Amino acid sequence: MLDLSKIQDFKNRKIMVFGDVMLDEYLIGDVERISPEAPVPVVKLKEINFVPGGAGNVATNIKSLGGEVCLIGLIGDDEGSINFTNSLNQLGVSSDLIVTSRDRPTIKKTRIIAHQQQICRYDRELTNNLTQNEFDLLWEKITKVIDEVDLIVISDYAKGVVSDEICARLITKAKKHGLRIIVDPKGKNYRKYFGATVLTPNEKEFRDAFSFHQDRGVEIIEKKDLLRFLNIKGMLITRGEKGMLLVTSEYEYQLDTQARNVYDVTGAGDTVISTLGLSIASQFSYKEATGIANVAAGLVVEKSGTSRVDLKALINKLET
Repeated sequence: MLDLSKIQDFKNRKIMVFGDVMLDEYLIGDVERISPEAPVPVVKLKEINFVPGGAGNVATNIKSLGGEVCLIGLIGDDEGSINFTNSLNQLGVSSDLIVTSRDRPTIKKTRIIAHQQQICRYDRELTNNLTQNEFDLLWEKITKVIDEVDLIVISDYAKGVVSDEICARLITKAKKHGLRIIVDPKGKNYRKYFGATVLTPNEKEFRDAFSFHQDRGVEIIEKKDLLRFLNIKGMLITRGEKGMLLVTSEYEYQLDTQARNVYDVTGAGDTVISTLGLSIASQFSYKEATGIANVAAGLVVEKSGTSRVDLKALINKLET
């Protein structure tokens, strides 16, 4: 039986979130005609909304769930950075640990929405390797707060910030501090996350990574072999409408989805890792933390766009 009183401990937990921050821009309007220039809809713009995305969404989810958060990432010296920091601060998350770079723009995903449907999305980004100056500034922020936090979340969107070098260095330092590390991975080569605590790939990402490591001659036959190869405690595989699968060295634990209607999966993975991290930091078992994260994900996919689950809604859902 889940001890719901422990969820109140979320308020006493501070989580470091490190990774690719980005700005989610929503251009919302109506479509009343097709363009005479090309067979495309003409959107009559009504409003523009800005929301922190990527690791920024992870951080605001943690804040919404009652936890404290130290967000470390990289933005450009541009208009997007202003909109990002403003939207972040409005949701109660400090931008003090965000590094500004003149060598790359703020990552921005712009979605055009009409009649509650996404018509298209365009992205603005550079995914170059970190410069030495960027690396040094990010590492300075990490070392500044690592003694203050209860757990670390790495949110990797493969945009260049979570490099192999900084990832390995962060995991090594975290373990010296006795901190657990939860990673939302990207790409096929999971060796960059060697020694982390739990990875949270979606099913496609997991299958790609599993095949990748098998193809390199490693003796990996079962999921548990991959855990040993990566020196991690567990892997939480999100499976969309099929729910979630938690794999540890001792067991596999399958959970069906909690969503009544899947409206929008944008940011669902961010909600999962946020809730999982807070739950583990609050001394829930991996099984219990997975169950709580599954309920949180079910709530967020019933909403439109990048969204968050608050602590009250989560508790109410867990009590039903």
